[in-house]
Amino acid sequence: MMRKLVVVAMVVMTVMLTGCTSSTAPAVTRAANAAKAAAVAAEKAEAAAKAAEAAAKAAAAVAEVAEIASAQPCTPSQLTVGGFGTSAAAGTGVVTIRIEDTSSLPCSLTGYPVVTFLNSAGTPLHVTVSHTGIWPPGVPRIVLPPGEAASAGFIILSSDIQQTSTPCPVATSISVTPPNMSASFKVDTAIQVLGIFLCRPGSALDISPIVKGTLLAVSPPVTAPTG
Repeated sequence: MMRKLVVVAMVVMTVMLTGCTSSTAPAVTRAANAAKAAAVAAEKAEAAAKAAEAAAKAAAAVAEVAEIASAQPCTPSQLTVGGFGTSAAAGTGVVTIRIEDTSSLPCSLTGYPVVTFLNSAGTPLHVTVSHTGIWPPGVPRIVLPPGEAASAGFIILSSDIQQTSTPCPVATSISVTPPNMSASFKVDTAIQVLGIFLCRPGSALDISPIVKGTLLAVSPPVTAPTG
């Protein structure tokens, strides 16, 4: 009789344990499935966010291209001209002049600036200009982004070594007329250096077309148009 009771008790305990295990397993499975579903949902949300970001960047790029393509020629009121960098190598003086679009719209410049070189008395100096310098070939259309410093400009190459006993003419300021404009901008070249030395025979120098600002080394000062 005792053995029967023990067997019955063991059977009851086995049934109870089995019941507890079977009742806990579905809850664990549900929790695991919920966690997996949450992870999948998070991955999808991250992928959607990345896709939205990529789409926004693509749309911005398209808008920028369209804005650049539709950029109108610059007007004097949109520009400041000035701020320059200088360097010299093997007797060649290099001056870079910055042009900045200070308006709220992009605008374009194409061609060569007209530059008048002035001495300390403000008298124009005779120069012989060519356009065969170190810059890339061709005359590109340059679009100036609004409000972006040093977005364009031009390069002047001259000689900074005196070749005769006669002192070199020195331009202490220049008057710059951007391409296809009548207004000029005065730039004081003696702000940071002595000026632009015109030491080659005939005061020969090279002037680039308007080029991208990445080709320039410039400093902060800018000027307003003079007329």
